[in-house]
Amino acid sequence: MKPLEEGSLLDDEAIVSRRGSRGVPVCELGNHQRMAFLRKYFFTLFFQAVTCTLVSAVLFLIPGVRGFVQQTGWCRWLIYSTTGASLALSVIAESKYPLNYFIWILLTGHLSLIITLLSTYNDTEVPIQICALLATIFLAMIVYCSQNSLKYNKFYAMIASGMIAFMMSVFIQVALVIYDFSYVTCVGLSFLLSSYIHQMADVGMQKLTTADALRANFSLYTSGLKWMIAKFL
Repeated sequence: MKPLEEGSLLDDEAIVSRRGSRGVPVCELGNHQRMAFLRKYFFTLFFQAVTCTLVSAVLFLIPGVRGFVQQTGWCRWLIYSTTGASLALSVIAESKYPLNYFIWILLTGHLSLIITLLSTYNDTEVPIQICALLATIFLAMIVYCSQNSLKYNKFYAMIASGMIAFMMSVFIQVALVIYDFSYVTCVGLSFLLSSYIHQMADVGMQKLTTADALRANFSLYTSGLKWMIAKFL
């Protein structure tokens, strides 16, 4: 990975961080520090994916929850509005310790409710299966990044993520005795989401410091689009 060019359009904050007021960007550090940053980054995502999977699966299986969500519009709008509020708070507090950790936990809870809403309202297990596939991918990345002798490459990581999603999806289909084409949707969306996350990891290492792993997690839901556009301009 190449260091940021002085004329990069990733905004002035990246240049400020390069000059020391916020530390050195991860991309300018050694492989050991890069892998440590990625472990933290993927662990935050793994925690969120596991939480979303467990909470949504339990609520999906509780009798009455599905009908309640489908018949009460105010419940859906309450979840949407509170999730939007937690995203707004994450933008404000993403770098303010320890408040950012409380906001992160709050956001994780709201993401779990969003997955539950998507599953119960549409009467499908696909969102839950996607969360489970992403959790498996993130766990594999944590294990990989624990090997400091290896190097992270986003393109190889994307390919590996697609293979993991495919194998795990087939396993879930067989284990649950569900023989339909929903696994195609699960694999496709899991691959797209994980590819976006790997791309953001690459951009985050150019922009953030080793202490900003939680901020990198927030950026997926808030400033990710801005960073992606700036990277390719």
